[in-house]
Amino acid sequence: MLTCPRCGSRLSRARTPFGVVFYCAECKGRMVGLATLRRDYIDDEFRNALWHTSQYARTGARSCPHCHQNMRRVVMSEKHGNLELDVCRHCLCVWFDPSEYRELPHESAEHRRLEQLPDAPAAREAAAMMDLQRVKAVQRQREDEEAPRVPVEAWKWIPGLLGMPVEITEPARSSRPWAIWGLSAIIAAVFLVTVGSLEYFVRNWGFVPAEWSRHAGMTIITSFFLHGGWVHLAGNLYFLLIFGDNVEDRLGRGKLVLLLLISHLAGAVLHAGLEPRGDLPLVGASAGISGVIAYYAVAFPRTRLGILFFFFWWIRLPALAMLLLYGILQILGAYGQISGFGGVSNLGHLGGLAIGVLAALVWRGRQGGARVSRDNYFKDYRKMA
Repeated sequence: MLTCPRCGSRLSRARTPFGVVFYCAECKGRMVGLATLRRDYIDDEFRNALWHTSQYARTGARSCPHCHQNMRRVVMSEKHGNLELDVCRHCLCVWFDPSEYRELPHESAEHRRLEQLPDAPAAREAAAMMDLQRVKAVQRQREDEEAPRVPVEAWKWIPGLLGMPVEITEPARSSRPWAIWGLSAIIAAVFLVTVGSLEYFVRNWGFVPAEWSRHAGMTIITSFFLHGGWVHLAGNLYFLLIFGDNVEDRLGRGKLVLLLLISHLAGAVLHAGLEPRGDLPLVGASAGISGVIAYYAVAFPRTRLGILFFFFWWIRLPALAMLLLYGILQILGAYGQISGFGGVSNLGHLGGLAIGVLAALVWRGRQGGARVSRDNYFKDYRKMA
């Protein structure tokens, strides 16, 4: 839970056209990321001066709601409005006390056209839509220009060398992924317990389509936690940890678990319906994780993922393009599986992918916090204080 550094009240999360804002309903303060300031046309000179000054500013008494480190107390010059702001250089966020955000300088007066327009809803909506279109165009251009070409973290070269996709850019998170961490720990613990008699557990507790009613039908659940070997386990945990943290942050723990469950069940059903070898056990969390991957790609379509070729050449693709590539590979693999070849359930992956895409479309725009409507954004967002 994020708390207000000014009054200690709980912060609420608001999703705006320019990004996520955390605001205090009691004192009317708000925490805004530097990226959100940029998208809201806050003057470049002001933002640069704010960030540069924060490097040498003294540490204040207020702690950052995200990382809990004391923020820098930045005093802006008269040229920049004599504002005193709290900046967290670790989280790239700025805390604004009541009314301070409204005093920020903007690059142009274009966003203020709403104040000059008549109250006709159609005129205000048209102006707001024009602003939003410009915001999206500028945002896409800047993201493409500023996105790194290779992973910033050195450790990402290791999965890259192993042929795994890595996040070149990563969506921001506002909370720790406790559900993902806990589930990963349970899966790893189950493997350590069963690895000594792996064949026995896979045969008896894996999901076998021809014997689906064994153990009162519970094998469809227990199969999720069983894995066929170290490589199988490591691959699934990697994808779950890399993509699951952002999905949990967007959906919340409850919906994340529900997404994994339904994706796994859909994968098992598709496997049972089309796999010609009815006695072939299905084990692993791959179908559920495929649902997470699909949701991630649809929810964060412009996030850059990278694949390493020839040990030094990184190819960057948007997450949505990577999902399409992954889906094509699973369709080709499913064709071979239906023909009786292979030991990987591509059918299970396809079932999970379908649920992940459907969940992203159904839950789109319903996650976390209050949503500010487009036509009222410029009016309501400025009046939070």
